[in-house]
Amino acid sequence: MQEVEFISIPKYIASFSRRRGGRLSKNSNILLNNLGDKYLMDSHSIQSLVKQIKNDTYCVLEIGFGSGEHLMFLRKELLLSGNNQQYKNVCVIGCEPFISGVVKLIKKLEISADRMHTKEVIGEMLQEALVKIWPDDARLLIENIPNDLLNCVYILFPDPWPKSKHHKRRLISRAFFSLIIPKIAICGCIIIATDHYDYAMWILDAIDHVAYVMLCKTTCDVINDYETCFNIGINTRYAMKALNEGKDIYYFTIMRTVWCEVLYK
Repeated sequence: MQEVEFISIPKYIASFSRRRGGRLSKNSNILLNNLGDKYLMDSHSIQSLVKQIKNDTYCVLEIGFGSGEHLMFLRKELLLSGNNQQYKNVCVIGCEPFISGVVKLIKKLEISADRMHTKEVIGEMLQEALVKIWPDDARLLIENIPNDLLNCVYILFPDPWPKSKHHKRRLISRAFFSLIIPKIAICGCIIIATDHYDYAMWILDAIDHVAYVMLCKTTCDVINDYETCFNIGINTRYAMKALNEGKDIYYFTIMRTVWCEVLYK
């Protein structure tokens, strides 16, 4: 059996260092081949997904989900809190170019499906829990989805690329904000967490130099305790590692308040 291959068009400077950590096992390749059509997206299926997303759907994007622990937590929380929202459906899209992480998330989703039937847990309040995976550069997905589609975007502990010569590889930049903000619905938000002080200052600078920042509400909180991480749902292994090492976590919330045309200062 041949391995499943995902090939990126090098339109952007990669914000990730590699796609694989070695050859996939036979079982992982079988999993991708058998369940790829169910979960994985490609450039041809983006518009098909958009058509599936209804007006009463709460749509969330997580960029760089790792092995999927936060995405699974997020999916469950959105489903169980559905009766407190105006939305009848949930769509969670995960972006992860590292194929081993994609395989781990698919396994988690299948185990969850076996243990918990969505309709049994949430009754009639939510009719659908759609999960899709984009196994490539997130920017290639973002540029091809319609404006105002996303209610929330999570970017938790992106690679800080600490060396100056590698700063061009950082995902979050002025250009990135210009790309993604129009895709956020009014009152939607972007949530970013990093434990790297220099990257946090870089993010603040990127926000400050985009003209539409006046039309967004931005907050930055410093987190240095486990309880807060658990309460806001970012208790990933990277968050725990940062706190164990005595590092602060910089937690950004950028809320889109009105329609805006994106320009640089």
